[in-house]
Amino acid sequence: MHHSEQNWNFFNPRGEVEVSGVHLPHWQQGSVVQFITFRLGDSLPSSKLRELEQQNKVSVDTELLDPFEMQLNEWLDKGLGSCLLSNPEKRIELTKTLISDEGKRARFISWIVMPNHVHVLCEPLVALSSLLQSWKSISAHRIDHGSIWQSGYYDRMARDMKDLIAYAKYIRNNPKGLPSGSYTLWESYGLRMEFVSIAGPAGAPTGPTQVTGAGAPPRP
Repeated sequence: MHHSEQNWNFFNPRGEVEVSGVHLPHWQQGSVVQFITFRLGDSLPSSKLRELEQQNKVSVDTELLDPFEMQLNEWLDKGLGSCLLSNPEKRIELTKTLISDEGKRARFISWIVMPNHVHVLCEPLVALSSLLQSWKSISAHRIDHGSIWQSGYYDRMARDMKDLIAYAKYIRNNPKGLPSGSYTLWESYGLRMEFVSIAGPAGAPTGPTQVTGAGAPPRP
């Protein structure tokens, strides 16, 4: 068994699943690990949004990311829109908002704040809708740049440790090619230890968390 595997909750195909949302269904099974994506309101043009809406078929399935999510992430990574979060002073207000929920409303495994979107890997301790509403509203108020977030979010439950590591690697590799000052990456000590078991000493943690990129908040 991996170092922290016993501490993380994974999807149980026999368990009950709470489904919420109308246009974009969201799936939650208690505190099962979730891979969550949310984005700035101007990160995709309306033409792309209409194309995504036509493709949108979300379900609990066997894929890490369905074609809809893969296309979404590909477009987001092109850095469209104002990319407000590339500004460290703006970005740190969101990172502080996330950090303040650690152990209270969510147990974070890793997250990354990109110039125009955010990926979070965590165990939610409250309803996903409540988490996303508070992250968006509090950070928008602190950033003080008007209504910045696109409504809705995208979520995917992890079935096992293999899924968790795949999502964590995706998050870690997401800023490839970007300047270090344009994003903030956070990884928990437990996740870093998992990477050690896979990659050896090269993945060794340097402290309770690993934070890279400008705008990184103080470690809790």
